[in-house]
Amino acid sequence: MDWKKNLELNDIVPVGDFEALPVTMTYTSYQDYPDVVVLASYKFDTKPLIDEFFQVESQMLEHFFIPERKDHLINVSEGEIRQHLSDLGFTKSNYRVHSLRQLGTQENNQFVRTQTGLCLNKFSTIFRQQYMVAEVGLIIAPHIDNKNIALHGFRIHIPLHPFYIGFETDGGIFNLYRLNPGVPVFVNFCRSHFVVNPLGHKRVNIAFQLSDDALLLPHIKEKTQVHDSGPFQELIDKVMGARQDTD
Repeated sequence: MDWKKNLELNDIVPVGDFEALPVTMTYTSYQDYPDVVVLASYKFDTKPLIDEFFQVESQMLEHFFIPERKDHLINVSEGEIRQHLSDLGFTKSNYRVHSLRQLGTQENNQFVRTQTGLCLNKFSTIFRQQYMVAEVGLIIAPHIDNKNIALHGFRIHIPLHPFYIGFETDGGIFNLYRLNPGVPVFVNFCRSHFVVNPLGHKRVNIAFQLSDDALLLPHIKEKTQVHDSGPFQELIDKVMGARQDTD
């Protein structure tokens, strides 16, 4: 199998069903789901969640996501994954993923503190819970994570800071969304998208996968407000030029 095709099927870090649950879908394809679905019935106070992140951040820096899972990579080497991520703009200095589950399980690990645990417990049938940390000035080029919701489930982010993400429409035009802190949102990473952090500080998300779409369905036809639209580089220039520093 071509290794880039393998990435599309088995995720941007292709570990297949390792640390996953069986997934059920109402619709047949990722194409039937919107770019973004805001789960407006949930709202979390971000302050205690941010505080808990900083309580454990230094300990988490001793653990590295890819090396811990290198024995489970599918049809690709650790070096190839690192090169692919680097080509997109992911580097050790600007983007980090910290696992919040015990390796090979869905159980929370030692980095999940009380309020974070209560937040995660609001959702049933979740897997691959983690922190995603974008440093100041992060720009990730358009890409897809995978094209296989049936394997990887429904990615939910709970932004602890404003979260900027762009999804491609037609002809290289992207819709840019600004997602609000504390409000969970489904993001369809099977579609071409880019990520940018124009904040004046690091941006933290709690992220996990849902193994079904039950929470999405009541909101799936609601239109999420588009922050801006245009070509990738034009949007990057605008949002980075604005340097929005508010939380």
